[in-house]
Amino acid sequence: MKRSNFAKNLSVVLKYKGYTQKQLADLLSVNQGTICRWLKGTREPDLNTLLLLCEVLDESPNELLGFTSPAKKSV
Repeated sequence: MKRSNFAKNLSVVLKYKGYTQKQLADLLSVNQGTICRWLKGTREPDLNTLLLLCEVLDESPNELLGFTSPAKKSV
C-alpha cells in the first residue's frame, strides 16, 4: 500500500520537531498505535484531531495533508 501524503508529511514533521510517536500520542491523548497507523498510511485522523495535531506541531492542515509543502522541510 502506498503511503499517503499525510503519512509522509507527518513523518517528516515529527523528525524535524524531534517528537517520538509516544510523545505525540500523549500530547494528543491518543494511543501510540494510532500514531503508528497514521505514519504507515493505513489511517488518518478525524478533523478535530487533525486540527489539534496542527496546533501541537505548529503546521497547517494544508501542509500536513500535502496541499503545500511543510514549511522549511523537504518532503
